[in-house]
Amino acid sequence: MAVKLHFGQNAFLIHIKDSHILVGEGPSFIDVEIAAAIKPDGIEEKKTIQNISVHKKKEGIIIQLPENTISYIHETPKKAKEYEAEVIILNKPDEKLINKLKPKLCILMNNTVYTARELNQKTGTQVIAVQHGATIDLADYNALSKQKALSKFR
Repeated sequence: MAVKLHFGQNAFLIHIKDSHILVGEGPSFIDVEIAAAIKPDGIEEKKTIQNISVHKKKEGIIIQLPENTISYIHETPKKAKEYEAEVIILNKPDEKLINKLKPKLCILMNNTVYTARELNQKTGTQVIAVQHGATIDLADYNALSKQKALSKFR
């Protein structure tokens, strides 16, 4: 499954097949049909959108895709381990959090490439910075496992 993330100023779209989920504040910045909008409003809630499970928490949102997990963290969490995922998306750089979670990929929204490089060197985690208008194909960053578990085949 090809998962792409399209970034806006304070939001991003998760594009999976023909579906789009808007995560964050603000309107859609791409003229596409939105299956759901998830706002980081601090209200704890669980919901399922098609085959995607979304768990909103006070400090962030955990998005469970069929084969992988993305955590969007908008505030420093008290229980960081709850946000463990292959991909974490941060509003602001947080070296301690990256070291605790050890994701395959850390995406810094609205940040500089210099900050990303510095965190990459300090944490050993692949860190990239994105600006409004950026599109990230997670497969290009080895963020999603290319290996399939045998249990998925029948």
